[in-house]
Amino acid sequence: MSSVKSGRRTLIVVAAAACLAALVWMFRGGTVDEGLVGGANVIGGVAGAVALIVALVAFWPGKGTAAVALPEKQLRDAEAYLSAETLRHWRQLAKDRRITTPSPATVRWSWAGADVAVPPVQLGAADLLTEGVVTRLRQDLYESMPVPGPRIVLLGGPGAGKTTAMMLLLIDVLGNRPVGSEEPVPVWLTLGSWDPETSLLDWAATVLTRDYPGLAATAFGGPGVVAALIRVGRVALFLDGLDEMPDTVRGRALAAIDRDSIGMRVVLTSRSEEFREASELHRLWDAAVVDVLPVRIEHACEFLLDQQTGRRREAWAKVADHLLAHRDGVAAQAFDSPLTLSLARDTYTHTVAEPTELIDAEAHPTPEALRRHLLTRLMALAYPDPVEHAHALKWLTWIAERLEGQRDLSWWIIPIWLAGSQRRLHVQVGLVISALSAVTTALGIGLLAQLNSVNPFSASIETVVISLISVTVASLIGFVGGYVNTWDSAGPSTFTLRWIEPSQRTSVIRLSMILGVPFGVLLGSVTNSFVGVLAFLLTAGAVLFAELLTVWITPLSTAEAISPLWSYRSTRQRVVLTASISGLAGGLLFTFLVQFLIEDLGRWRALVALLVASVIVGLFMTDGRPRDLTVMEFFRAVRGDRVRFMTLLETALERQVLRQAGAIYQFRHAELQDLLTDIDLDAGIKPGAR
Repeated sequence: MSSVKSGRRTLIVVAAAACLAALVWMFRGGTVDEGLVGGANVIGGVAGAVALIVALVAFWPGKGTAAVALPEKQLRDAEAYLSAETLRHWRQLAKDRRITTPSPATVRWSWAGADVAVPPVQLGAADLLTEGVVTRLRQDLYESMPVPGPRIVLLGGPGAGKTTAMMLLLIDVLGNRPVGSEEPVPVWLTLGSWDPETSLLDWAATVLTRDYPGLAATAFGGPGVVAALIRVGRVALFLDGLDEMPDTVRGRALAAIDRDSIGMRVVLTSRSEEFREASELHRLWDAAVVDVLPVRIEHACEFLLDQQTGRRREAWAKVADHLLAHRDGVAAQAFDSPLTLSLARDTYTHTVAEPTELIDAEAHPTPEALRRHLLTRLMALAYPDPVEHAHALKWLTWIAERLEGQRDLSWWIIPIWLAGSQRRLHVQVGLVISALSAVTTALGIGLLAQLNSVNPFSASIETVVISLISVTVASLIGFVGGYVNTWDSAGPSTFTLRWIEPSQRTSVIRLSMILGVPFGVLLGSVTNSFVGVLAFLLTAGAVLFAELLTVWITPLSTAEAISPLWSYRSTRQRVVLTASISGLAGGLLFTFLVQFLIEDLGRWRALVALLVASVIVGLFMTDGRPRDLTVMEFFRAVRGDRVRFMTLLETALERQVLRQAGAIYQFRHAELQDLLTDIDLDAGIKPGAR
């Protein structure tokens, strides 16, 4: 939910509280007399002022999101930011995933067969290379395609290195792109979260705005700059994982890519069979379709021995000798993929286990069995403590099952999984907010009883009824707030605390005066000057808060590419601050009006009213998936099933079980995700490997 929406909703809540308190004041006499008529006139004036405030806030000219033509300088600045930040981000991810440190395995490619590819000559390039190594894809293919908007498709089996090849290509293109170049900036998009019913370019703009918050900075022209960059062809789409899309939409997705990306550079990865099936439904025209080939035994041995020393090198040398001597053996068949090679090196480095275990044909009779051994060893090394291992295995398996073959793991979808459905999530969050509101009200009533020296057990029937009604009303308000606000909980938001720029302060002061002065003068004229000043300050404060929210969610032009944890914390910060300030504003207004109605309210009773009203308004104003996730984790804990999902996911990321791509997580190896969906938790992966 946008900050402008939050600010306007705050004003509406405050206005509603003012109207409710004013109605109570109007009817407190109990009889229809001149005082009641006079009160009605006052309320009419106040209601008019409130209506004016709400109307002005709702329709005040603001920062529209309509598409506008951006100056060339802003486009170039945004393009330079995107290029530099994409290169920094993916270089770091390649390093974290140990793709470039040490050097990657030598993987070759060749032109695909006639069932999915056309001859190079039909692309207008008879001299185009038809084979090479993936580390030279930029020189040999990406920059050599003669057709406008060339397209490249990288095909291969599971673990063949398609994604790694595209990542190395992206880094190579960006690393060799001169400053101010006219060449488009390659951007990474994972296709698993795309619905082809949405335009490819619209979806790409949404994802890039989410993953690169700096692109929405005012210095670049605001959120519309991403769509503008795509529209004028200043980005190249690197689309990962056509095979990760559901079978029923893969063909339509390929058709949409072909239609929407005309004139653009496109690089696409997919498993071979899935691409062939999709191509039978829809073609991707003008595409160089290449196969990522199995790793040659010689290259596999070079990779395993690279930078090994001492006794460990001797052990790996035995493995290499075995592979060279038994080229058709189980180990040689398994080690023809970058996945198996990287797993072997990662899980048999800095351990007491001997790499020669990998060439034991009795222990690993098939290539699949050897890969399963390496994946289970990866989990065992990542979680050596038995208790932590069991906990991680249980919940990572739970996550893998709910992904249902999809690769993109968005933390903000987990609350819906926990609840079972979107509607059940609304109800459960509403019940929690309702209970908290009721408990807060009951505690407030108890404190008031103590301050009034009233024994709750000897209270009058009227007092008990009023107390029950108060608790019920608070409970209903809480449920409505929790239920309705859950509909607005849709993904992460950017949020950075900072002050308003000097150039914006004039407009904020002007709006504060226009809204605050009439309201303050009106209330001051029917009460006293103190009330008028307080009303002005509350109104001006609400306006300032709404504008500050706009500033806080508008990212800086220096913002780094987003991460899942950053997106979670940023959204949580927005939720907490919005609810806190809204609650305080609503509580102050409610207490002020009650103080005005009850002349002998007293300091301590006023404080209780302030606390209760602030908590209830704050609870009503909470929204966001961090709140939903906390609520659902609470329900799990009540059932004796404690889990903190963000801690779980970040630990898995740190230990190389997961990886990140923008604001989403993915299992580092798709094969590990598939393994977890089939695992027997009682007899599967065991901890304690060394």
